Amino acid sequence: MIGNVMYVHTPFPNYVYALDLNNSGRIIWKYEPKQDPSVIPVMCCDTVNRGVAYADGKIILNQADAHVVALDAKTGKEVWRVQNGDPKKGETMTSAPMIVKDKVIVGISGGEFGVQGRITAYNLADGKMAWNAYSVGPDDQIKFDASTTSLGKPVGKDSSLTTWQGDQWKIGGGATWGWYSYDPQLNLIYYGRAIRAPGTRCSGPATTSGQ
Repeated sequence: MIGNVMYVHTPFPNYVYALDLNNSGRIIWKYEPKQDPSVIPVMCCDTVNRGVAYADGKIILNQADAHVVALDAKTGKEVWRVQNGDPKKGETMTSAPMIVKDKVIVGISGGEFGVQGRITAYNLADGKMAWNAYSVGPDDQIKFDASTTSLGKPVGKDSSLTTWQGDQWKIGGGATWGWYSYDPQLNLIYYGRAIRAPGTRCSGPATTSGQ
């Protein structure tokens, strides 16, 4: 709800509607993304979408085919579009984006297909990637450094890699399809990462944090 306008969306193919609540719900505009239906069997837990976000006059949509789209809230026209993943590799998107200051925070689904889970920030103004943090991998990919701790103790260099055999971390899952929270006092983002391994379906999330 923004003023007298309600924004609603659908499951795949992720239509977005702007409804005029002062005029019996008249459709102000409708956005119809063009998506390849081959993405449907890749999606885990049905063709759901957990919602759109609003900031700075834009409606932000995570499409099933792993595109992030910014729409003009008044007209429904695309302001920018970026590709956040590749469904051919098992990467899809079902989560709601989260806006933090001037950043759009999004995750990725597909842990059961062995994707390398991650959380990504795009600039709200133009859609350019600001940063990208993987769930598993070397320190430069997961955004760990010498100050990173677990239960108050330093985790050590490339600590994530020590829990995997060889390069299996590359298909380690850790998808970040939700949920996200932001603490404005500490300027911290908290998000869940799935613990499912390739070949399994719909296990529960674990909690981690990133800045």
